[in-house]
Amino acid sequence: MGLYQLAIKGSGDIRVIRLKKLHIKIAGIALVFIIIIALIASGSIGAVFNAAVRPIAYVKSSVGNAVYGIFNYKAIQRENEDLKNTVKKLTKKQSDEAFKKDDISKLEQLSSALNYKKRKDVKPVTANVLTFDNAKGRKILTIDRGSESGISEGDTVESIEGLVGKVSSAGYGFSKVTPIVDSNDKVSFKVFRDLKIAGVISGSENGKLNGYVIDDKMGIIKGDLLLTTGLGKYPRGISIGTVEYVNYDRDLKEKTIRVKPSVKFMGLDMVVVYPVGSGNSDKQKVN
Repeated sequence: MGLYQLAIKGSGDIRVIRLKKLHIKIAGIALVFIIIIALIASGSIGAVFNAAVRPIAYVKSSVGNAVYGIFNYKAIQRENEDLKNTVKKLTKKQSDEAFKKDDISKLEQLSSALNYKKRKDVKPVTANVLTFDNAKGRKILTIDRGSESGISEGDTVESIEGLVGKVSSAGYGFSKVTPIVDSNDKVSFKVFRDLKIAGVISGSENGKLNGYVIDDKMGIIKGDLLLTTGLGKYPRGISIGTVEYVNYDRDLKEKTIRVKPSVKFMGLDMVVVYPVGSGNSDKQKVN
C-alpha cells in the first residue's frame, strides 16, 4: 500500500470518529429533551425548579424584609414622636385647665374654712408664689400680684392651710410678704381647745415658731391648735400652727412652747391676700 492510499485510509478513519462523536452528542441532547418532556408531563420539573431557586428566593426575601423592617421602624419612630408631641400638648392643655379649676377650688375652700363673708367693696386676691427667700436672719416671700390688684403694705396673706404673713411692700405686678416664721414677726394667739389660753409667738431660724403663754398656770399641751386673736395686725380665727413642745421654767415661772406652722412654706405655691381692716368685722368671732 502506497503513501497515498494510507493517507486516504487515515482521513476516512478520522471522519468516522467525528461522525461517531456527533452521533453521541445528538443522542445525548435527544435524551435530555426526552427527560425534560417526561418531567414536564409528570409535574416534577416544578419541584426541581423550586428546589433550585428556593435559596435565591429566600435570600431575596430576607433582604427585602430587612430593608422593609428598617424603613418601617423609622416610620414607627416618626409616628411615636408625633404621638408623644400630641400627648404633651393635650396634657399641658388639661393641666392648665385643671390649674385654673384648682385655683377656684382652693379659694372657695379657703373662704369657707376662714368663714369669710362676701363683701362688695373688698375681694380676696389669689396670687402665685414666685420665690421664698429663706436667708439667715430674714425670710421673704415674693408673689406675682401687687398694686395693680389693689394689694398694699400690711395686707394679710393666707393659704388654705392657715396664716402665711403680711405684705411688707407692694409694686406693680409683685409684692413682698413677711412670713410668720420670720424672726422679726410676732403674733398673739389663743388655743382652739380652750380660748382662755393666750400667748405670743414669733419666728425662729429653724423655721419653727417659738413663744410663751401669758398665764403660766394655763394648761397648754402638745397638739393644741393655735389661732390668731384679732389683736394687732392679723384678723382673728386664722390657724397659726400646732404645739410640738411645752416647757415650764419653775424659776422664771414661764411656760414656753415650740410650734409647727400650719403652712408648709417651702412647698407653698399659691396664697390669698386679704385687705387690711376687713378681718375683725368679717371673721367669725372665736371668743
